[in-house]
Amino acid sequence: MSEGISQREFARRDQCDEKLVRRKVTQGYLIPNADGTLDPGLVGTDWRKRPKKPAPIADIEPEIVEADEDAVDAHAERIASQLVTSPDFVMLSEAQAKQKKENYLALLKQLEYDVKSGAVVLVEDVASAVVAEFARVRNKLLSIPTRVAPRASILKTANEVKSLLEAEIVLALQELSYDVQADQI
Repeated sequence: MSEGISQREFARRDQCDEKLVRRKVTQGYLIPNADGTLDPGLVGTDWRKRPKKPAPIADIEPEIVEADEDAVDAHAERIASQLVTSPDFVMLSEAQAKQKKENYLALLKQLEYDVKSGAVVLVEDVASAVVAEFARVRNKLLSIPTRVAPRASILKTANEVKSLLEAEIVLALQELSYDVQADQI
C-alpha cells in the first residue's frame, strides 16, 4: 500500500479546494487511511461522483475456529478490531440508541415547526430572492447610461459629467431601497 498524503496535498494535486476534499471525506466519498491521510492514487479519479462505502459487516470473512477458548477469544478480538477501526463505527447501548433516535426525531419535528412558522427558510428560497434582487439592481444600474447620455453630451467638463453620474447612481440606489422597504411592509 502506498504512503498517504495530507488532505491539503491531495487538493493541490487534484487542483481543487481543500474544503471540497474535507467535505467529501466527511460525506464518505473519500475514505482516509487510519492515520488520516488519503491515497494519492485517487488523485484525478472520479472520487467526487460516488461515495466509497466501508465494507458491510457481512463482508467479514468467516473463519473456522477450534473450540479452544483462547482461539475463540483471539478470533473475537480480530473481528471486534475490524469493526472498531471502521470510520463510521460507534458502539451504543440499546438505551443510548433509543435516546439518540428520540432526540433526532424531536429535532426533526422542531425543524418542521420552524419551517412552517417561518423561523427557518429554505436555502433555495433565499437564493432565488437574492438572484431576483441582484437582477433588479443590475437592470437599474444598466439603465443609467441610457438616461444620462443625452444630458452628459451637452456638459462641458468632466466634473459636471461626474456630478450627473453620481446623482443618477444615488437616485437609482434610493429607488431600490424604497422598493425593498415597500416589499417588507
